[in-house]
Amino acid sequence: MGKFDLGKFLADSGVNIDTDKREQIEYISIYRIDPDPNNFYELSGLEDLAENIALLGLQQPIRVRPMPEDESKYIIISGHRRHAALKLLIEQDGREDLRDVPCIVERSEENPKLTQLKLICANASTRVISSAEQAKQAEQVEKLLYELKEDGMEFPGRMRDHVAQACKMSTGKLARLKVIRSKLIPQFMRMWEEGKLNESVAYALASQVPLRQNYIYVIVADTGRQQFYLSAESLNWRFKQMDDIQKKCDSLSCKSGGKCGHAYIRMQQAAGGKCVVCSGCCLSCHSLLECTFNCPDSAGKKSKLKENAKSEKKKEAEEKRIKEQPEKDLLATSYSRVSQLRRERNVSAEDVVKTSLGFAYDRNIKRLNEIESGKALSLQDRMPGGIWANEAKNLIATADLLGCSIDYLLGRTDTPTIAADSAAEPEKCVNVDTWHTGTPPKPGWYICRIIVDGVDRPMYLRHWYGGKTWQGLMEDIQVVTHWVPVVEEDE
Repeated sequence: MGKFDLGKFLADSGVNIDTDKREQIEYISIYRIDPDPNNFYELSGLEDLAENIALLGLQQPIRVRPMPEDESKYIIISGHRRHAALKLLIEQDGREDLRDVPCIVERSEENPKLTQLKLICANASTRVISSAEQAKQAEQVEKLLYELKEDGMEFPGRMRDHVAQACKMSTGKLARLKVIRSKLIPQFMRMWEEGKLNESVAYALASQVPLRQNYIYVIVADTGRQQFYLSAESLNWRFKQMDDIQKKCDSLSCKSGGKCGHAYIRMQQAAGGKCVVCSGCCLSCHSLLECTFNCPDSAGKKSKLKENAKSEKKKEAEEKRIKEQPEKDLLATSYSRVSQLRRERNVSAEDVVKTSLGFAYDRNIKRLNEIESGKALSLQDRMPGGIWANEAKNLIATADLLGCSIDYLLGRTDTPTIAADSAAEPEKCVNVDTWHTGTPPKPGWYICRIIVDGVDRPMYLRHWYGGKTWQGLMEDIQVVTHWVPVVEEDE
């Protein structure tokens, strides 16, 4: 026996939808015509169709059949979009001249299921429909074929092949659409039916359990996007990540007892497109502190790590403050003197800034005024002259090391001397305006500049015994950089 041909079977079964015989057109009030409640085709593009009908009139009659329970009314067999467009013109534009609709009335005694099946087959060849409509079409065809089979009609072979033949699609595509229709979660089903998901993406989603689909939907919803932006390839990569996570977690035993139950949290991470690199239990993970997907059992350890990190950060901030304080003090001293001299000598902020930096933008003038009014200094502020505070500190340290003034280094004077600080009791010093470096020529009392914990501390009284020893110094903490001898009282 040859292969069963559904198309030939339908053509030979009775009334042919596309018959060549002359058909009578009847004009029926649109208010006596109702849509078929089983129509699954989307009524899209009504405005364009209505505009065409308003301009050219209805070019193709609507096919109807009398309602069994009330033959004064009719139900649409074919022409749902034309019917909807006509109602739109009547209701919105008042086109009462379109109220009487040209119709072809089907009065055949043929099985209505068979008639509907024929129309679906005809539409499958002539209409361009979405994959969601194709799925509904296939679902309706399958339902009709099984109902016709129950009515006694024979359909040799596999029903899947007959459905695919009627819908003009491959059996593979039919199988994919069936998976989508039966397994896609409602949130994605709405998007698919609205044309916001293509078939390959919908199939990739429907191939996963609802929980995994929900993980993906949450990510999409959080982005606020109307159009689904992930490709099927991207989805399959994420689902592969989820497979790996499931295997990994299934092989772990939680330290708190029992099997690892962390897979669902890690899968949310994979749904977001992040590469999950977990090698084992969260309690032993070196990235626990930074991870936002750790399991509840590791929350206690993560909290302790956070406390330690906070304490360490606070310690680092204090160390940074101590380290930066000399530079901030230098900035504060310098700008305090600039402010005082500016007032005493009636120098404008603009002139100071322009001379100091070589230019005077509004923001620089504003910043000088802020500093002078007491706003906190920052190491992002430059010293007068446009140099950084650490550079100024290094310049001072160089001058101290060489035992000369900064003016001498910069060529403002030819005398390589600096004045001693008043705290050093200069009346007791020999040649007090000159600092010496190296070791003194003889034992005795000296006024010293020393370094304590990296900070220059001027003017301390120390005794030199000769050799390498200064009285009162701990060599690992303090270093004498400069000295001047103290004048003895009997001299």
